Amino acid sequence: MGSVLLALALAGCGGTGPAQPTTSSPGTAAGQSPATSATTSPGASPTGPAQPTTPGGTMTSPLVPSHDVSDSGKPAPLRTVTGTVSAGVEAGCLVLTSADGREVLQPLGGGLKVGDHVTVEGRDARGVATTCQQGMPFQVTRVVSHDD
Repeated sequence: MGSVLLALALAGCGGTGPAQPTTSSPGTAAGQSPATSATTSPGASPTGPAQPTTPGGTMTSPLVPSHDVSDSGKPAPLRTVTGTVSAGVEAGCLVLTSADGREVLQPLGGGLKVGDHVTVEGRDARGVATTCQQGMPFQVTRVVSHDD
């Protein structure tokens, strides 16, 4: 896939020489042979235009939004959770399991580490995509108590 993107990027960088003058004959567009009836742009396929790419392939938006909103556009309610922090199934991911074991959250922020027994305040971070495969993303706004 990377080779295809590189080829497309290089193809759009310039021509093979100086610009050539174009002429039109009656019934044809400039630079088009009389037998050609459809035009295509560089990078377009017969079935549709090429997909746009981001230069450098970098992500410009933050993983965690600056504010948390639910589907209704209102912030999720603030709530308090007590539990234990453990390692998630993916590298670098943490899981906060509630003391009663009924809830598994993915804590975002708060400076938590594996083995911490904590009570935290925060909000469900709805609409946030992460690479961790466990728990509802939970934006920690305050660590109420912290026992190592």
